[in-house]
Amino acid sequence: MNAKEILEFNDSRIEPVAVPEWNTTVYVRSITAKEQDAWSAETVRQKKENRENFQASFLVLCVCDESGALLFSRSDAEALGNKSAGALNRIFNVASRLNGLSSDDVKALEKNSVTPQDEDSISV
Repeated sequence: MNAKEILEFNDSRIEPVAVPEWNTTVYVRSITAKEQDAWSAETVRQKKENRENFQASFLVLCVCDESGALLFSRSDAEALGNKSAGALNRIFNVASRLNGLSSDDVKALEKNSVTPQDEDSISV
């Protein structure tokens, strides 16, 4: 394959996830590297006390309909975070796998924060 073929190749994936708590099936999509970088950067920038919706903030980027259209917007993250932990965990596990987000990646993102004393530095 050459560069042009790689750039034109559709490498996105969508998987169904049964959510019995909601009596439905949702779909989870892979996100682009650019979307994942933006989410990771935002997660690292957030102060520790504002990261309560870690999973929900990721899921608004991944939960979609069968054709790949997102179901939620960023403004829905707070409300989504108030849904069943079991449902969100199940969906998050699929979203993490599809997007190559390992448990070590999740732990690192959850640990990193901007401290109130030094908002220009990021702990890694």
